Amino acid sequence: MPRTALTLCFSALLLLAVSPAWSQPDPDSRERITLALLDHGFENVAVTAADGVVSVWFENRMYRHELTALGVVLLLAIDEVPPDSELELIPENRGVPLVSITARADHWSAFMEGRDTPEGFVDRVTIRTGQRFGGGSLSPPSKRNRSHWKTDVALRPLFGVSLGFVQDHIRTTTEIAPEAVMSPFPGGLVTLQAAIRLQDDLDPCGKLNPCGRSVTPVRNTLCWGGWLRNQWLLATSVGVFPGDRYGLAAELGTLVMDGQLELWAGGDLSGNLQFLDQVVNYSDLTQWSGFVAATARTEAIDLEGTLKLGRFREKRLGVRVDLERRLKEFEIGFFLVQNKDERVSGLTLRIPLPVRKNLRPRRVRPVTVPAFPFRYRESSDAVVIQVSFFDNLDRLRKRL
Repeated sequence: MPRTALTLCFSALLLLAVSPAWSQPDPDSRERITLALLDHGFENVAVTAADGVVSVWFENRMYRHELTALGVVLLLAIDEVPPDSELELIPENRGVPLVSITARADHWSAFMEGRDTPEGFVDRVTIRTGQRFGGGSLSPPSKRNRSHWKTDVALRPLFGVSLGFVQDHIRTTTEIAPEAVMSPFPGGLVTLQAAIRLQDDLDPCGKLNPCGRSVTPVRNTLCWGGWLRNQWLLATSVGVFPGDRYGLAAELGTLVMDGQLELWAGGDLSGNLQFLDQVVNYSDLTQWSGFVAATARTEAIDLEGTLKLGRFREKRLGVRVDLERRLKEFEIGFFLVQNKDERVSGLTLRIPLPVRKNLRPRRVRPVTVPAFPFRYRESSDAVVIQVSFFDNLDRLRKRL
């Protein structure tokens, strides 16, 4: 009996002595990963190692394309991770962890060096929303170089076009919008934006006696986004919105079927707010819209389709169908909206703008807007209209 007990104890000690060597990088390695990310300019950085999983949190506010940032983080971290450990990358936005992307370190290396195909590598990657690779919260124990209270300033181009007028077949509006954006707390975002009118063919009072002011507030909002229970993501906004509206709006959604289907809902409560030449017109918060929606995505060609049903601002039930194709950072889409009496269709474009990489984050920095969104409706009639709030679920997730 003593010999058996001694054998068991020796075997247990041998396992304890051998097993941690392959799964745990030394503390200096974790610190080197952290310092490399900080030196490169990433924010909200944290690195942990436990149970054979090395987890790296980071926030990218430099690279226009989030997948570019993921690749840079991988290059900075991969040499410090044992080959048979799991490497988990967790990108954040405004201090909110978005998704967990995990694969074994040697599988990451094989893919980066061209020894594995994208088709083969995708079978070795685990992607989770709302929780980590081994389960549990996405939030790290602590972070370095937090992103809060840093302000980005930019000039955003605004352009509108309408077709089909009797005298002028094409009428356009051109404005530039200086804006300042800052995150004061985790999940929070303050946006201050004004529009400076350069040219406006659509002004009903004429070019010599314009109804509106040459400088008007456009989007001035306080937003919050974050995770609720059961992997539901919430995005909320309150303030002044484009389209002469003010009030509050929200979207709530979750991903199912490995992210290929999204179920979401939202709504807004708003009133009219119009800055005219001499006066400000406004109405009470009496107009509202609410909807439920489903978005299906295909992996092969980056195609997504959305069906939205709800009660919209024109106080009617309606339906909207969107079909959108993403070609890396360029997007093109078609939409059809209909209520009981009317139907309107149109096109959407999202064109990436220079530069691909902004300056390192600092207390105040100039940046360029990442893309120019363009939307054309064949009619300006109020059909399936709701408040357009900037910080929706797609922007909160950084389009991941």
